[in-house]
Parts: sequence; structure tokens; C-alpha cells
Amino acid sequence: MKKMLLDIRANIGWILTIIGLLILVTGIVSPPTLKSLNGLNINLIWGSVTTIVGVIFLGLYFKNPDMD
Repeated sequence: MKKMLLDIRANIGWILTIIGLLILVTGIVSPPTLKSLNGLNINLIWGSVTTIVGVIFLGLYFKNPDMD
């Protein structure tokens, strides 16, 4: 069979990892702005979650890149 050049796991993984890192850096650099969150930095939390999910997708891709 012909090997796929672009797997959807790699694309989703890279996009989520890059976006997650951008949100994570924003959460690290800027203080929390909403007083209703009681000092909880939502950008830091969701940046971490998005980055972890992206790394999981990339890990699944690199573990078995030529899966049928």
C-alpha cells in the first residue's frame, strides 16, 4: 500500500501544541485579569491542557506513523 504523507494525528498534534504553547506563554507572562476567578490564571491552565493533548497526538503519530 502507498504510505500516507500527511497523517491527521500529526497535523492536529502540531496545531494543538503550538496554540497551547502560545496560550501557556500568555498565561505565564500576564497576570489573571478577572477577579471572579479568585486569582486563578485560566490561560495557564488551558495552555497546559492544550499542549498536553497536542503532545499526546504527536506521541501517537510518532509511535506508529504508518498505521493503516
